[in-house]
Amino acid sequence: MLSIALLPMYMYGSAALTLTSEKLGKNDTTAVQEIIRRSCSTAMTIYIVLTVVYILCRKRLPLLISDDIKLTDLSSTIIIPMVIMNIFNPMQTIYQYVLQAYNDGKFVLYASAVANAISVAFMLVLFTVKVSLHAIFEGLFINYMFLFLVYRRRFARS
Repeated sequence: MLSIALLPMYMYGSAALTLTSEKLGKNDTTAVQEIIRRSCSTAMTIYIVLTVVYILCRKRLPLLISDDIKLTDLSSTIIIPMVIMNIFNPMQTIYQYVLQAYNDGKFVLYASAVANAISVAFMLVLFTVKVSLHAIFEGLFINYMFLFLVYRRRFARS
């Protein structure tokens, strides 16, 4: 269900990639900033609206997918941490696509590799301290937030 809420980040990310490439060809950097603003705000609005619905209906929605009570109970208890974990994901994805349009794919590759390695190490440490899914959620939250901040800063310098 959360994947459905995250679909707009890919749609708007792909659109931002294409539109940014077109605007860069015309040297219209002001339009690129507007593309980012609109893509991020629209993707985040859709994400927030859908996740609020999911949270409000967290006891009933899992029953659409499975009738396994243990599974549906677990999914209803982890939906809020999963929503929080992904709060920066749409924005970091859109900035990632825009940086790729700026022909900065190598930076994106290296930055994501470093961020992912740090996040995995952080998750392993957390998981050994407190064995729970929340260690993974916290690690991914930090990953997405870090990448968003790094990508946004990189874009500001371009």
